Amino acid sequence: MSNWKANRNYWKVKDEHGDVVAFIIEVEGRECRVSEEVYHCYAKGDRRERYILSDQKKGRVLSLEQMAQDEVREDYVGIPSAPSCLDTLVEQEDEADLEAKKQKILPALLELSDRDRELILMLFYEGASTRQAAARFSVDQKRIRVWRDRVLRDLKKIFAKIS
Repeated sequence: MSNWKANRNYWKVKDEHGDVVAFIIEVEGRECRVSEEVYHCYAKGDRRERYILSDQKKGRVLSLEQMAQDEVREDYVGIPSAPSCLDTLVEQEDEADLEAKKQKILPALLELSDRDRELILMLFYEGASTRQAAARFSVDQKRIRVWRDRVLRDLKKIFAKIS
């Protein structure tokens, strides 16, 4: 019997025929009878812990950051890891880019005609469908899609001028 089996705190109780009749986990010196599902989850967690510890180099501290660098999945150890510094910086840069774009959207929208601005606000800010926009402007849906695409091209040109 290997060392971990001698020191483990969970086991199966079998009858004289070799059939499992109970699953036991020892908690604070008390033997607790548990369901098969709980037993298997506990055993799986113990195996994961033993695997991680055996894989760990002697004298090396197990860290979530190192696990992320080694590409160990979060669900492997059961807890989420903190984002790396690089991920945090990229996220902050993306947020800054988004804020800069938000600052440009109002001047760009103001350069559009009232009807074009009304269409864009209806479709993208109010979440209306092209069918609803067609009913509101009394035109067919295809006309709304062509109109929307033209206005978006115009907005792209306006953004290019502002940048």
